[in-house]
Amino acid sequence: MILNGSGLSIEIVLAGAVATNQIPVVVSWVDITDTTCASGTEDSQTNGTTAVTIVPAPLEGVQRQVKTINVYNADTAVITATVRLKDGTTTR
Repeated sequence: MILNGSGLSIEIVLAGAVATNQIPVVVSWVDITDTTCASGTEDSQTNGTTAVTIVPAPLEGVQRQVKTINVYNADTAVITATVRLKDGTTTR
């Protein structure tokens, strides 16, 4: 996935509360400009039914190429997670 606007980010949200453990998430990306290329990573976890940004929006003029999104169910119950694109206030 490519984020090429400063308002685009990626979130994760759970359909319901966890039984015991929040869900860890690890993502990696590459930021590309006309003159540079730099890798980045984010290590986070869910927050129940509250959306969490797992890939922040790139700076203006930066193209962020998301390489991996790893979600691990560390809870003791089955979970339903939604990974979604956020463009300002609109989610898809």
